[in-house]
Amino acid sequence: MTLALATPASVARYLVDQVGVAVRDEPQPAIGFWMATSSKLTKLVDIDGLDPVEGSQPSQWYDAYAVGDAAGETPNEIATDWLTRMGDRALHLDDYEASI
Repeated sequence: MTLALATPASVARYLVDQVGVAVRDEPQPAIGFWMATSSKLTKLVDIDGLDPVEGSQPSQWYDAYAVGDAAGETPNEIATDWLTRMGDRALHLDDYEASI
C-alpha cells in the first residue's frame, strides 16, 4: 500500500527531473483501493494470529481513497490509516494495532 500511495509523487518527480515536463498541482493525484469477494474478506486478507471481535463477521468488501497533497500525510501514514480502518470496519479485528 505504501508503494502504491507513493506512485503519484514518484511519477511527478520523474516527469520533472528526467523528462523536463512541468507538472501542475491541479488536479491533485488521487488513488483508490478496493477489494471485494463473494464471501468474506478473509479470503483475500490473511488474519492468521489475529482474533475477530466476538460475535462479528468480516465484511465482503473494503475500499479506501486518498488525494495527493504536499502538505498532507505521508504514504506511510495513509497506509497505516487504511490498515487501521480495514481492521476496525471491514475485518472487525480485536487488538490488532501492534501488528500494523
